[in-house]
Amino acid sequence: MKKNKVLIVLLLLCLVILSSCVSKTVPENPQEPIAGYNIDNFQVVYKNQYNEQGQLIENFAVNVWNKLVETYGYSNQITEDSSPLSNLGYDFDYVQAIYLIDTIRGYAFYSENKLYFSTDGAWNWTFNTTNSSSTDKPLLLNDLYFGIDISSYNNEQTLWSEIYSVYKTNTNIKYEEHYNAFKSSEDISKALKIVIYEIALNKEPTIFNAQQTDSLGTIKLATNNGKNLDTYLSELQQEYRTTCSYIGLTEDCIEQFKQYILNNIIGTNAIEIQDKNSITINNSNYTNVEQVVDTKKDYNNIIDLIIQSEYENNLEPCINSTLAVGTSAQKTDFLMTAENTFSNITARPYQSIIINPDKDGYFSAFTYSLYCEKSVTMDMKITYNNLKENTSQTQTYTYNLHKDTVLSDNFYIYQAKPVKQVSQIKSAFDSSIFAQSTTINNLLKDNLHKLSEYYPIVTLPNNLITTSINASLLTTEYCETGFYEISFLPSEYVDFKFGIMAYIITD
Repeated sequence: MKKNKVLIVLLLLCLVILSSCVSKTVPENPQEPIAGYNIDNFQVVYKNQYNEQGQLIENFAVNVWNKLVETYGYSNQITEDSSPLSNLGYDFDYVQAIYLIDTIRGYAFYSENKLYFSTDGAWNWTFNTTNSSSTDKPLLLNDLYFGIDISSYNNEQTLWSEIYSVYKTNTNIKYEEHYNAFKSSEDISKALKIVIYEIALNKEPTIFNAQQTDSLGTIKLATNNGKNLDTYLSELQQEYRTTCSYIGLTEDCIEQFKQYILNNIIGTNAIEIQDKNSITINNSNYTNVEQVVDTKKDYNNIIDLIIQSEYENNLEPCINSTLAVGTSAQKTDFLMTAENTFSNITARPYQSIIINPDKDGYFSAFTYSLYCEKSVTMDMKITYNNLKENTSQTQTYTYNLHKDTVLSDNFYIYQAKPVKQVSQIKSAFDSSIFAQSTTINNLLKDNLHKLSEYYPIVTLPNNLITTSINASLLTTEYCETGFYEISFLPSEYVDFKFGIMAYIITD
């Protein structure tokens, strides 16, 4: 530390000598930022401490559910030009519509030239075709209806219309009432949010048991671990807010959510029943069973389309952070005071800081300090990105920050190897999306690249996630030569302060 102190003194002497090169003078007020800098502003990314973006993954799960139910349990008449399938870009035909008409409660099959619908193939999460009510027993199924002779219909559209008419009036209570009660179930909404949070937090997803609770066929979901849905959901929301490092779901998470839908919401019985060539229902045997369509393939394809329709441009991997840029990150935001204190610097879990110099020239000096109220190991990377040559050079430093460290003993000097020419940042990427302080989303809008491309997630060995700029997407229009980025890779998420004593650019 004594060597560092000597270097600091020498650097301060240099600052006096270099004062003619710097646009400021040392302030009389020791609480004001010091003069040793050539900084115009900062582009800053830091973890959003409140993490309100958890709402995005909740919306994703519920929106996928809504499209899933609309696709597999039609409540309205459809046409070739207007249906959940065609809205997803799926090749629509009426044979497909016949199969999908009430898949949540069973499956359609042909036997001896007649079309049947069996509730034997109902989903795990389903609504009943009966009027029985019980809070203790599972849903009562194993009914059969239709038995329509398909030879009397000229085409598939007229057959579809007849089926639609029959199944809407088949049960004692109208289908649409069953359907709407099921789709809008509060328990299902809570369960979906629980599952998506568990997946995002790398937890084993909860399995839910479905129970019918009233004559409408409304279902309640109970956890297999005995936890109260409201309490557990609140616990997960809080954990996500305080620990999760990004908005969105990785591709692995998306695949896990799809498998959860297949295995637990739809269920293996609803999938495996499609392999049967005979079925016995209510003591009657139906042979030569033929499926309406290849339903196993259909589940995979359609669920993929539904998930992607809610995932793309909305929930792709993207850091859960707040971006400050331009005037929202003032040139004084990270500058130490003349008394070497952090009094004007806010502690945050910083991830990336790009320094925009106030003039073009050669990088000459950079002195900084780190401070945290908690002891933590911090890897800090300083990366010079040369846009003109499309190259970058990185140096990494490891600091063991101790909460009781005296600030004057905690200064560091960065010596560039070799000295590089830097320039002011001229533009804000592709458009005005970075022109002001903003919470990161992942919408493409009119830009060439998404925010998730500019700031891709970087997974650390300790499973924390941080980010740094993807300079390969920038051009020399962004700045004429190059710029420096400082990125932080902590051993755990903590609020800390990053202070600059000197950042000097010479002509």
